[in-house]
Amino acid sequence: VAPARGAFGTYHETFDGGMVWHLCVRLYVARWDAERAQDLLDPYIASSGAKSILVAVEAVPHLGGVASDVRVVQVQDYGPYPIGNIDYVGCEWLLEILTDN
Repeated sequence: VAPARGAFGTYHETFDGGMVWHLCVRLYVARWDAERAQDLLDPYIASSGAKSILVAVEAVPHLGGVASDVRVVQVQDYGPYPIGNIDYVGCEWLLEILTDN
């Protein structure tokens, strides 16, 4: 989990002056075979299932009391990620986290 590119936080997004925080969840899998890497990623991208990032994030809508709401906005940048000397396949999910003033 990391700050999203661009606007990390947006002020005055609620009637009481709360903020929306924009975070990014990234997931990488080894790329020994492009088709196998896609098979490994697909369950995480799904909108349901035990490995779904969407389901996991939205199952805890208040993040233990630190947020008013959390939602997964989109999944993006599906493709190769070179890290060091190793190529991975991955993608990222953009989250919006609403906090009170």
